[in-house]
Amino acid sequence: MSSLRYSRQIKLLGEVNQQKLTEVSVLVIGAGGIGSPCLLYLVAAGIGKVGIIDHDVVTLSNLHRQVLYTEHDVGNSKSSVAFTKLSSLNSNVNLSEHNTKLSIENATNIISNYDLIIDGSDNFKTRYLVNDICCQLNKPFINSSIFQNGIQTILFDIKHGCYRCVFPEPPPPFLMNDCSEAGVLGPTTGIAGSITAALAIKYLINQDVKDLNKILTFNSESFQTKAFVFSQNKHCSACHYKRLSWPTINFNLQLQRTNLADYLIIDTRENDEDRKIKLSNRDLHIPFGQLLRFPNHIPHEKLLIYCKSGLRSDYAANFLRKNGFSAFSLENGIQNL
Repeated sequence: MSSLRYSRQIKLLGEVNQQKLTEVSVLVIGAGGIGSPCLLYLVAAGIGKVGIIDHDVVTLSNLHRQVLYTEHDVGNSKSSVAFTKLSSLNSNVNLSEHNTKLSIENATNIISNYDLIIDGSDNFKTRYLVNDICCQLNKPFINSSIFQNGIQTILFDIKHGCYRCVFPEPPPPFLMNDCSEAGVLGPTTGIAGSITAALAIKYLINQDVKDLNKILTFNSESFQTKAFVFSQNKHCSACHYKRLSWPTINFNLQLQRTNLADYLIIDTRENDEDRKIKLSNRDLHIPFGQLLRFPNHIPHEKLLIYCKSGLRSDYAANFLRKNGFSAFSLENGIQNL
């Protein structure tokens, strides 16, 4: 450990705590707006092992907020570019690149290798998957998210609650807006990434932190900071019962060993959508809105739900499982076939 490299933060943390940082590992899920600054500060701080997971490529629209990337990186893998640049920032850190999409198939194997998980993803499916897997593995994690000018950061240690204790169910798909629709300022993501990195370092050197059971918020327009206390749900499906509640069939990966005859297949596309391409000739058509209103009209069989992109079917399958059905979603929807 170079005392010169870390001399400024050692004055605050001390030698013993700086040594602690070199002995721990952190996985950052999403090397985007939140992940970029967070990764930079974690690697610069001397975390022993840092994992980067992202399956996207750099686009021009990323550059105003995703500070790891430049114009020369457009079209290249985010995880690969991040790995190269972070390696040049601190060669003492053991970096691990995961150029893949986090899924039910790989989440347990990847997450189990790290001491602390940071979820900076931009979609609810990943957030709930991270939560449920971390609960099963008893892994502490930080969830950090942004909506326009609002930042929300929560540290969970599983023993005192999880994301589902605060938000038991994901919102309906028509409320799931990302930054491409809602908009976001670059500095807001920088603040979010910095808060997340600072909270991670604080937790890693002293696990008895005061920020557990708190929802920390910051508004980059009003500059207001608030903290809301939450309580653990003693009947939570994730941290209490250790259930994985948002399962998805990755149809492309399991095509050869998936027998469609074993499922009642439900097409949830609306009546005004193009439904020329179908999964089978025996699909049952129940529009998404109707399915949510009248779940009791659906036969209690093993269900495979699909839509155009997979977003609505993911939500529908999760909704049906909560109502006692054995339901799965076709990942990426019919457009992927």
